[in-house]
Amino acid sequence: KNYFKELDKKFKASELWKKKFLEMNLKKKDTGVFWIKSESIICGFFIVDKTFSHLSYKKKIYLRDFYIKKEFRHKGIGLQSFSQIKKYFKKKNVNKVEVEILKSNKKVINFWKKNKFTIKSLKYSLNI
Repeated sequence: KNYFKELDKKFKASELWKKKFLEMNLKKKDTGVFWIKSESIICGFFIVDKTFSHLSYKKKIYLRDFYIKKEFRHKGIGLQSFSQIKKYFKKKNVNKVEVEILKSNKKVINFWKKNKFTIKSLKYSLNI
């Protein structure tokens, strides 16, 4: 299943690209790909990049992708999964989690607010 297509209706990826995307992320030393399961069924995934904050000198992770299949949403799986993510990385001495969210994605913004995230910066872009 093409998870990206569900998020962005205009997204078109070849099978080769999808395979390369996962292979690329699995090979990166500071990147982790984790599967989310519900009763032994894969229902989502998350990808994190481990980084270091030069301002606070603390370990942090950048939660690059966090995805739950449509049919598993609104069942508490996302909240439960993120709770496990926090526990796992806390044991690894990670002090901070960062995410980037599209301004227009109100559902996702509300999800992160439920998880006590606060806005720390704004990112601007310009198409040229």
